[in-house]
Amino acid sequence: MGFSLAQVHDILHRNTLADVERSVDTRLSEMEREIAYQTMALESMRMYREMLRGVEGRLGHYQMHLFPQVRFVVRREVHDLQLDERLSDAGRFVNRNQPVCLPPMAYFPNAREKRYYWGFAMLEERYVSLGGPEEGYVGLPACRALTTCVDAGERWGFGQHLFDGLLKEAERLGERMTGPMYGLLLTRTYDESGSHYRYVEAYLPLVD
Repeated sequence: MGFSLAQVHDILHRNTLADVERSVDTRLSEMEREIAYQTMALESMRMYREMLRGVEGRLGHYQMHLFPQVRFVVRREVHDLQLDERLSDAGRFVNRNQPVCLPPMAYFPNAREKRYYWGFAMLEERYVSLGGPEEGYVGLPACRALTTCVDAGERWGFGQHLFDGLLKEAERLGERMTGPMYGLLLTRTYDESGSHYRYVEAYLPLVD
């Protein structure tokens, strides 16, 4: 029935029927929250699985995509890791809720500049429903975006240059950028020769 042994013992020793009903109502609320959370986690896993589908075949191929509204929480600038004791409340919040976050995200405030940040993003509605802190994040609106997959290769290979193809394709199509640029780190793999691959789903937000 979803109760622990301690909870069963507590119910059996309640004085009144009303006490028992309150205990059951409390457990029902707990179970509903747990199920809602696991449902979000399942949706995140399905989304991630879809991102991995045919990733190698998407290298260098461009398509339009609707990027969802998210809240992005910075963990580090370029390679400078932010220590846990310096984390904001928002940083601790996304750490606790990794199962419902997007894959690790790189955020370029300006698509034509090299400066970028690593962190984690969560869908807006999830962040709000889970009671995330009201400061310490960057709100990124839903947008139409040009997307492709890129390979960041060996460690330290990630940078703005990987997105050059996106910028050139947007110019070829006559599209205008909104300003920033995003990348989701999908996975890291090795082949038999020991070569290192890091697949990133790259997004260039466009003016509607």
